[in-house]
Amino acid sequence: MKKIISIVSAVVLIAAMIAVSVSAGAFNAAGNCSTTAIVKKADSSVVIKDGKIGDGEYTEIEINRDPDTSDLMISWDGPSENFDNAQAFIQNVHFYMSWDEVHGLNVAARTQLLETPVNPCTNGGDPGFQEDIPGDQFLFQFGMMFRTAWENSSDTVYRGISINTETGELLYGWYRDQDGYTGSLNQTAGTDYTVSVDGNWVTYEISFPLSTILPAGSISGSSPTDGSQFPFDVSVTGGSQGEYHEGCSTYAVSIGDGGYLTSKNFFDTFEHGIATFTMDPVAAGTNTGDNGGDNGGETGNNNGGSQGSQGTTNNGGSTTAPSDNGSSTTETQVLDDGTTITTVTNEDGTKTVTTTTADGTTTTKTEKAPQTGDPMIIAAAVSAISACGIMVARRRRG
Repeated sequence: MKKIISIVSAVVLIAAMIAVSVSAGAFNAAGNCSTTAIVKKADSSVVIKDGKIGDGEYTEIEINRDPDTSDLMISWDGPSENFDNAQAFIQNVHFYMSWDEVHGLNVAARTQLLETPVNPCTNGGDPGFQEDIPGDQFLFQFGMMFRTAWENSSDTVYRGISINTETGELLYGWYRDQDGYTGSLNQTAGTDYTVSVDGNWVTYEISFPLSTILPAGSISGSSPTDGSQFPFDVSVTGGSQGEYHEGCSTYAVSIGDGGYLTSKNFFDTFEHGIATFTMDPVAAGTNTGDNGGDNGGETGNNNGGSQGSQGTTNNGGSTTAPSDNGSSTTETQVLDDGTTITTVTNEDGTKTVTTTTADGTTTTKTEKAPQTGDPMIIAAAVSAISACGIMVARRRRG
């Protein structure tokens, strides 16, 4: 704790000197990741990189969406309000996995950004970063990062994907010696990975050969050994501002404490998601309707319900614009399941959130505004950040 407080004190002093309201950090309300994923077998004929979560193609990973208790890691860079954006983003993310004998491990995510997706970046990395490594700096706008997290880093796979929203170019990034157990990983755009944008919805799909994910002793022919496991981190990001790190405003949600914008150096323990392969098949009808629309499967019109006024968050249903009550601002959101979320933000940044479910059950909580000097958050003015170069604080158990 003394180390964290010392770092925060130094950061506060630096922030005061440069007078820039910029922060970067990560936070896990539960203390560490405890999410597990059961990776079921899909029919290889339905595994298609088409930017859709197809029927029987994946199984969704169950996650805790309560920002007060979730073991998902949230992280942010840029304006301090991205802490709140990252918390809100938890409601808008879906993660999926499966495997099959042809494509190997299949990983997907489907997210609704808090803004219209914009990414002007191109392949080749952030100019001036590392000339021989493309990196994944384009994730500061929006994208998905996936990695296995074996203790021996040379066995780990690391890849990031996104899309240039102006040209449609698929963006693909990695770092040196992050190619998995085979030491070599070449993936083809449109065949092994894809990204699609529809309104504020973004869908990511990518597949990895089993030989890169698992040691040889955990593979039998073209199948994983039943019950074999691997540790993983998967992140989805948003913000859609700037280019690479320059001018960015990033929020992210991750399964695994090694997600985007984190550093192992700032954790007492560093936990990842755990995935377990099974021979059980992905059930037919598993993902029907996951691709948007109030009526299931419909595309267009933001794929999530009616869009509220510009600048408000659409969490899958109608959203009313914030109203200014003088000393406070009230925002109301109505989700597809009938849940109503009313957020009152006071002048001091404190928020009172009232949630009323369709059956009339009401809960209210008050959220303290994140402060630069709060020992739970390490804030910093950041000039250049890589995927593994951010300060992290976490809530301790007990």
